[in-house]
Amino acid sequence: MHPPDFQVVARSGISVVDIEATGVPMPLEYPCEDFYWDWQGSCPSLHDFSTWQADVVVINLGTNDYVYGNPIQPWLFKQIYFAFLQDIRAKYPTSIIAVIEPLLQSCSEDSLLRDISDAILQAAVDMNDDRVFFYPTGTVDEPWLSCRDDYIDYTHPNIAGSIKFADKLYESMKDDICSIFPNKCGVETTSGNVPVTYCGSSSCTQQVWDTLAGQYACGSRIRWLQSQGYSESESCTIVRDEFPTIAHTLIHHLKATLVRQ
Repeated sequence: MHPPDFQVVARSGISVVDIEATGVPMPLEYPCEDFYWDWQGSCPSLHDFSTWQADVVVINLGTNDYVYGNPIQPWLFKQIYFAFLQDIRAKYPTSIIAVIEPLLQSCSEDSLLRDISDAILQAAVDMNDDRVFFYPTGTVDEPWLSCRDDYIDYTHPNIAGSIKFADKLYESMKDDICSIFPNKCGVETTSGNVPVTYCGSSSCTQQVWDTLAGQYACGSRIRWLQSQGYSESESCTIVRDEFPTIAHTLIHHLKATLVRQ
């Protein structure tokens, strides 16, 4: 059996810096097998990262440091964020580390949020690592999402906003990922790997996966459904049934055939 296509480490309200209102910060939670709370004192048991190595580690943090940590010292944030990147690199020696600018910054002109974004960028630069990438998420003049229409509360994206965010990230990240892992992008390599396919169908190529089904790509719709708890096969079926003409090749079997190194 293949390992999962992705794993998510997330907790509502979590921050990078140790802030009383947000509980145990992510740099301390991340190495643990399970989330723990302040009253427990320390991590009950460490996770064994050797059991599954990600190709890409995506970090989307910093918003809660702005919301709950004001005032916060950007130099301290940068120092802790940098140490966190070093810890991730130690656990994933060959992975791409994708550092995401807080999405909220494109809907705010607050100088503290700008300072946090700049600190994240500088931490990524200071890694001096050709597999660490910083990805901006729009500007106040050209935000990725509509600040009025694509958020539930001007902080958390709604369903439409989440899909837009995923599509924007895909467009931003795909060239970097494909340059390092060409076989994951349907590119033939000298080692004989076959092109990547999805939804268990050899006809569901990267081109089909990227085809628009309405406003969003088929693949983006499937990945979003997976983030809501559906399996890949269930997600493929839902998209196929909703867009039968566009997505009829998306599911022929129950298991994806993603090529792995």
